[in-house]
Amino acid sequence: MKSKWISDLHHPIKTRYLFRNLRIELLPVIILLAAICFASCSKEKLDVVRNRIPAPFKYLAGLFDGDGIGAAVAISPNVQILFNQSGDRYAWIENDSLMDERDIADPEGLFSLLTLDDVGAGALAGFRKFYLFNRAGSRFIEVIFHSTDTEGQWANPRFFTFQHSPYPVDKWGLERACPFTEIGAVWDYYAISDCSEFPKNAIRMVNRAGSEYVDYDLETERFGDNPFYISNYPLNSCEIDPINKVSSIRKKDSAYLPLEVVDAASIYYNKDNKAAGELFFTDGGKKFGFREFDSTEFQGPFSIY
Repeated sequence: MKSKWISDLHHPIKTRYLFRNLRIELLPVIILLAAICFASCSKEKLDVVRNRIPAPFKYLAGLFDGDGIGAAVAISPNVQILFNQSGDRYAWIENDSLMDERDIADPEGLFSLLTLDDVGAGALAGFRKFYLFNRAGSRFIEVIFHSTDTEGQWANPRFFTFQHSPYPVDKWGLERACPFTEIGAVWDYYAISDCSEFPKNAIRMVNRAGSEYVDYDLETERFGDNPFYISNYPLNSCEIDPINKVSSIRKKDSAYLPLEVVDAASIYYNKDNKAAGELFFTDGGKKFGFREFDSTEFQGPFSIY
């Protein structure tokens, strides 16, 4: 004898009713399985990306969910603050690990009192002080942090004090104004030897398009004579005179940054808390590369998504 359920399958109306109910009952299960599959696939993809990124930069994998890196500021050898391309989120990186990521407007975050609407660039510029530019690159403020002990401060919403009124970019510097009206990237540069074509204590400033840069001497508070193309940024190696022990640029090994555009940049440090090299973001902040000081080799770009 056939069951009632089997008999109902021969009835077109009852068959539609049975399968409709079956779909409704299974819908939560289908959604759950899809979510598990999506999470698993996303994790596998992220693991692949992370495995391709060299240490110590693996924390960049998947950061900001595809929005890219728009600004990077190393405020100490142990702490780096990154901002997304939209300029409305930040991430606190401590000892090469992601400690916190949130909106800059979050009342429990570090930037809830920020006097800029968004962030597009930033660089350390002296003792317990750094500068932030808005995303348009037209205005900047000074930011003071209240302790040289930066570790663990990602949970301290009052760690920073922000300048009340932003300045326009043309107010930066003394006699010679900034050659750019809008800034796309900045980073602090402290040469570790005499192996540099620029001032040892300087800030590199990149135009909004990311294609040109100029150096700004923090000691004289003046800009260099002319901007240069990013693709002409020198990657120098050094040689030491065996007699007077003075370092100089090894001309025969000179090389240049193999990028046309830079979206963000920062110095980075090694495990001994010494400046180790320069970190560059390109392709809308979705890729990065780096070079060690005293080396002509550029490594990358590597995708972070």
